[in-house]
Amino acid sequence: MSNIAYRLYLLTTIVLPLVKDGKKAQAGSLRTLDVLCTGSLLSYGLKALTNEKRPDSSKSNSFPSSHTLESFATATTTSAFARREAPLWYAGAALIGLSRILRDRHHVRDVLAGAALGYLLARWELRCRRGLLLRILLRH
Repeated sequence: MSNIAYRLYLLTTIVLPLVKDGKKAQAGSLRTLDVLCTGSLLSYGLKALTNEKRPDSSKSNSFPSSHTLESFATATTTSAFARREAPLWYAGAALIGLSRILRDRHHVRDVLAGAALGYLLARWELRCRRGLLLRILLRH
C-alpha cells in the first residue's frame, strides 16, 4: 500500500464521518484527529529510543510501525462513533500493517506492536473525557 493510500485512509477516518453525519460527528472526528497526533508523537518517540534497523536496512527507525499505530488508533476511535463500520476500519488498518511487512519496511513485531499500541492509545483516548492532547490544549 502506498503512502498516498495510507494518507487517504487516515483522512477518510476523520472526514467521512463529518460528511455522513455532519455536526453530530464533529466530536468523533476531533477525537480521531487527537489520537492521530498523539499516536504520531508516541511512535516517533519510541523510534528515537529503540533505534531498530528496518528489514531493508534503509534506516534505524523500524520500531514501532508508525503507519500501523496511527491506522489502528484512528480505526479504533472512528469505530467507537460508527460501530457498524468498525470491520471496514479495522480491515483497512490491518491491510496497512500487512503492506508494511510485505514491502519489507517493518518486521512482524514492529507491526504487531504498532497495532497494539494504536488500539490501546485509542481506548485511553476514548476513556478521557476531553481527549489526550485536547485536554492540554483546551485547559482553562
